[in-house]
Amino acid sequence: MPQILLIEDDQCFADSIKMLVKPAGFRVQWATDAAKGYQLFSQTEDPFDTVIIDYHLPDLKGAELAE
Repeated sequence: MPQILLIEDDQCFADSIKMLVKPAGFRVQWATDAAKGYQLFSQTEDPFDTVIIDYHLPDLKGAELAE
C-alpha cells in the first residue's frame, strides 16, 4: 500500500487531504510539526512514497525541513 507522510499543523486541512487520498488506497501518517514529521520520516522502516509538507509549520518553515 502506498504511504504518504503529511506534515501539516491545520487539522481541518489534514483531514481533507486524508479524505482525498485514502479512497485511492494510500496510507497516511500525519505529523503536526516539523520535529514530529522528521522523526516519523527517519524512523519508518518502509519508505514514504510521497511527503506533503506545509510551508508554515509552528517550529520550522516547510522549505527548511525539505532540505
